Amino acid sequence: MDDSKIKVTLNGKVFEFNGKIRILDALARAKIELPSPCYHGNLSQICCCGLCLAGTRSDKNSPWRIELACARTIEDGMEVDTDHPQAVKLREAIINIYLLKHPLDCSLCDKVGDCFLHKFALHTNFHGFTRVVGKQYWHRNLRSLGGKIAVDDEKCILCGRCLRFCNDILGEDILGKIKNERNLDEINVYPGKSCDGNYSLNLVDLCPAGALVDKTCDHDQMAWDLRHTPSISPESSTGINTYILHDNRHVHRIISRKNDKINEAWITDSSRSLVNILNPNNRITQVMRGGKRFDVKMAIALAVNGILSSGGNIYILCSGETSLEDQFVLKRFLDVVSANVYFLKRRGQSDGFLVSDEPYPNCAGAQITRLSTEINTHQDLSDLYEMVQSGTCKNIICVYEDLFADPVNSKIFDDVSISYIGYKNNKTAKIANFVFPVKTLFERTGTFVNKDYILQKFFKAVPPPSKNVFECWEILSLLMNTYYYGEKADYLTLDQIWKDLPYIIADFKDVDFHNVPLDGFFLKKD
Repeated sequence: MDDSKIKVTLNGKVFEFNGKIRILDALARAKIELPSPCYHGNLSQICCCGLCLAGTRSDKNSPWRIELACARTIEDGMEVDTDHPQAVKLREAIINIYLLKHPLDCSLCDKVGDCFLHKFALHTNFHGFTRVVGKQYWHRNLRSLGGKIAVDDEKCILCGRCLRFCNDILGEDILGKIKNERNLDEINVYPGKSCDGNYSLNLVDLCPAGALVDKTCDHDQMAWDLRHTPSISPESSTGINTYILHDNRHVHRIISRKNDKINEAWITDSSRSLVNILNPNNRITQVMRGGKRFDVKMAIALAVNGILSSGGNIYILCSGETSLEDQFVLKRFLDVVSANVYFLKRRGQSDGFLVSDEPYPNCAGAQITRLSTEINTHQDLSDLYEMVQSGTCKNIICVYEDLFADPVNSKIFDDVSISYIGYKNNKTAKIANFVFPVKTLFERTGTFVNKDYILQKFFKAVPPPSKNVFECWEILSLLMNTYYYGEKADYLTLDQIWKDLPYIIADFKDVDFHNVPLDGFFLKKD
């Protein structure tokens, strides 16, 4: 790899780069925009759109040339001018060719707010006009590509991104170019193939002009009306980076967030479907005792009395669904209360790409906090059921988990005191003595540690449905402090947790929540 320093003048400013890279990459690092719909940093390059034209010259004494920025590499002393008059004129001519058949339906298009043509018009030097003669109407004529994807041929600019995604990322020829009945190129599926895999909707994200459409989404809100909040997919220990698209009240979509260290620019379709966890029919929104609403501090006090009377027959059922903050407070709780941890670490089916064999996002965090050990980690609930039946378990605190996730007769829990801390209105919540509602991933701020021990942050996107819905670590800290201080107990805060973390866990020395970068921070594992 060439690591030599190369100085290049981009639009009048001098920049220095390591090694020879494409002009387009150099412009991107310098935060200079240049239209390039066929180019994608995580796909192979074919140089077909012709829009990344820029003026270049080897030195100040050389004549200017108009070249494709994606096809030329930088050289020491080179000058690049994206505003060169001839390059601007050629780009305008090419964009008009794209607009000749493009429907004028921007206010109705699913891609509005994230469309290449829009960005070209708004953020570049395009001052031209479309040369469409007469009226242009929009007749949405979608052609199915099988599975979840349809194509609008009038919008397709034949950039080839979708074809390269199938070949480069999925390793399979699913889409290709064919000639239609008018002898024009169009995108179509190969015989016997369909866009129905767990990564198919990445094709919709990749399409720069809205030609590929998600048939399963009604797009009730336009992209430019939605805020983007950084988050992490909780479906596996890979730690897929996501954006939660919301209107400050409701979550509408989940899309990929680029992170070349983990998921590049891709996301699973199953991660997108997690938006459904906010279904109000499956949520707990009130603190309950014996099936009736109750004050949180009174319920905590009664739960603590039950813990005191249980001796050492207390088991805390938890898993890697808990955040690092939850696990840290839970570990401190165990330093105060005589209880046992039953850590659930199920094994799933890896797809060899973004879905790992761990269906929980933070099992590695539990290892770092020492909450999960070889002794207390289990792959199912059978051992817990045996302890309940033998009478060695009299009090269970379920943190996010469901006691009925494995087949079991509910009668075995008749003499067991159950406290449920979670958001799902599952069978455990229905039989629990105490129910403490907590926030979902979309309603909270915290951290996960993925399978490669990369610490990653996620942020609150929307408010919880009720003021009686808490952070999981708030309930755990209130249990701990009530056990220790009594009625004067109060919650811990996120800042208090992160203030204590470096002093108790060596892996977090010199790590501060506010300084953790969005693409993650690598924690060295002992």
